[in-house]
Amino acid sequence: MQRRSRGINTGLLLLFSQIFQVGINNIPPVTLATLAVNIWFFLNPLKPLYNSCLSVEKCYQQKDWQRLLLSPLHHADDWHLYFNMVSMLWKGINLERRLGSRWFAYILTTFSLLTGVVYLLLQVACAEFMDEPDFRRNCAVGFSGHSGYQNHHPYSSAEYSEEPRNYDVYTAGLSEEEQLERALRASLRDRGESLTPFSHFMAHLMQ
Repeated sequence: MQRRSRGINTGLLLLFSQIFQVGINNIPPVTLATLAVNIWFFLNPLKPLYNSCLSVEKCYQQKDWQRLLLSPLHHADDWHLYFNMVSMLWKGINLERRLGSRWFAYILTTFSLLTGVVYLLLQVACAEFMDEPDFRRNCAVGFSGHSGYQNHHPYSSAEYSEEPRNYDVYTAGLSEEEQLERALRASLRDRGESLTPFSHFMAHLMQ
């Protein structure tokens, strides 16, 4: 399982533009650190995605519990990173200011791990109640928990390949330019702003 090659990482550049529009000095420390860590691991992953994604087969059956820590910090591609981190940026700014940095860091860490645990429990439940053992092999990465990969291999074989699911779940079938325009408008709409000249410049640059 490898990230798709997109040439220029449009989503990553757009994420940087959002961060600089907000201003690094305006981002509370835990939120800023979370953004930095996720970007760092996207650019310098500790392990390939197939060695860091979360599944019952990998974690429980093969006792690879470190995936609970690795999976939230790895993303399938730049757009997956962008949407997760932009959401984190705005929610983090509001919540960290309201709760305080120490309490926010505790909640963020706790629920990052709990999300993985709940995902594993749901996998087991689906596999058992729907009589679909393949659910145990569905593998997920991402800070929000919802990007999945499914292993395709015979039960009798020790080797397998992992293929990404359809990315239209993220792109809605839109082109690169349409995705960029939608992302710009969505992120700026949360702030009650129209497209700025800088945003138009970024959109033109990415085309």
